[in-house]
Amino acid sequence: MEQRRWLLLALALLLAIPVSEHFKVTSPEKVVGIVGQDTILPCTISSTKPLDNPQVHWIKITDGHTEDIYTYRHFGGEPMQKYLRRTSVPGDGFATGNVSLTLKNVQPADEGMYSCTVISRDWSTDTSTKLSIAGTGEVFIEIQGPQGQGLELGCRSQGWLLFPLGDSEK
Repeated sequence: MEQRRWLLLALALLLAIPVSEHFKVTSPEKVVGIVGQDTILPCTISSTKPLDNPQVHWIKITDGHTEDIYTYRHFGGEPMQKYLRRTSVPGDGFATGNVSLTLKNVQPADEGMYSCTVISRDWSTDTSTKLSIAGTGEVFIEIQGPQGQGLELGCRSQGWLLFPLGDSEK
């Protein structure tokens, strides 16, 4: 009888713990992608309980408008038509807790806020990451010739993606 009372007390305490304490979804606040390269938008699920029929929805948020990117279920995923062949998630994402989105061949238009929403039968939660885009370029240093006690150097570059002043930190 005493053992049953302790068991009921333990069960009552477990039921009193909010579902959100069993599940956590995390991602970094900011990620920088380089034009033309693949970029990973990390999203991690931590769970002390098994996931029941889980789903992940990746959404891009631009100026208050949402755009579906990718829906991932326990048995596979499907990108939206616009992102076909440009996005992927790990095949074993629910088993490993890694449901990160890989965005291939990043372009300036990909910049924005991305939301990773994880849904299970009894709960749902989301996290978001801001993707900023940077460009790469080439730098050339040329020796112009002797100048006083040293050399005069010339520098030129090309191929850089420039941000309007202040936009890169929004």
